[in-house]
Amino acid sequence: MRSLEIKSLFNVPKLSLYLEKVDGAISKSLVSDNPFINEPLSRLIKSHGKRLRPALLIAVVFSQKKQIDQSVISACAAIELIHIGSLVHDDIIDNADARRNVPTINSQEGEDRALVIGDYLLAKACVEGAKISGLIGEKIASTIAKLCDGESRELASQYNVNRSQTDYLLAIEGKTASLFAAACEIGGMCAGLDSSSISSLEKYGREFGMSFQLIDDLIDLLSTAELLGKPVGNDLKEGVYTMPILLALSGNSRKRLAALLTNKKQIVLDEVVNSLVNDQSIQRTLLYAKKYNKLAVKALSKSPGDYANLIELPDAYLNYCLENLVAKKYRSTVSGS
Repeated sequence: MRSLEIKSLFNVPKLSLYLEKVDGAISKSLVSDNPFINEPLSRLIKSHGKRLRPALLIAVVFSQKKQIDQSVISACAAIELIHIGSLVHDDIIDNADARRNVPTINSQEGEDRALVIGDYLLAKACVEGAKISGLIGEKIASTIAKLCDGESRELASQYNVNRSQTDYLLAIEGKTASLFAAACEIGGMCAGLDSSSISSLEKYGREFGMSFQLIDDLIDLLSTAELLGKPVGNDLKEGVYTMPILLALSGNSRKRLAALLTNKKQIVLDEVVNSLVNDQSIQRTLLYAKKYNKLAVKALSKSPGDYANLIELPDAYLNYCLENLVAKKYRSTVSGS
């Protein structure tokens, strides 16, 4: 599998160097003399992901030809700390054993310690934000609140075959898109842009974040544990019915799909996915993702700057996922959409 190259997606010179500085800021922020925090966090931080959200913030500042100074690095650290903290909480909710082939804190140290460490990470994000300015500190805190709002909506709809598409979209806007929006908005603030331009960037991040989550939900159905580095079909097991499922439940295959979902302990992922493929729900979800990508790019037309890198990003990310994270048996399903 070709790994996702953040550098090629953003085309920001020295991006790797900047992200190394972000990692350094995160490590410095998390210094503690408490081994019950240090040990699991050390494992967690070493297995870090793509740093997509900090890269997004850096790309916004770069588009304005502004310096990537310490305030930008601190802002990136704050954004990534929110993301990491939310993943720790997600792993508790999902009863996940591994993430990126590394044991989760809840599976290794227990749910109680994972909960505390997730809270610790979110608190440290607020500290990093407040170091820059009161306004950015407030934005970091409000973003955490939006994540909690989105997650609560999702939890309230578990195993609900009558969940509305509107409820789903509100949930992912909070739990995922709000952090993308915050990265772009704070990037605009660090670059000293006016409120109108910052608002356009915030919209870009939100629309891209919506697409990102739709793609993530598709990949959870269409990928394999080997390709993804974590178990697939977890949403189904946890009763989280995402857009492909909701589209099918609102159509002619509702009765058959509802019957497949009823047996919570023995859901056969292939049977569910085949049903979604046959009624075009997979393909229609992909069209939704592409629509949000177009809305993201359109938002940039209202803000000054050289956004060539950001304009190409949403579709580049989508294409990477379809080409590298979809199991071979489903690639023909998504290739023509």
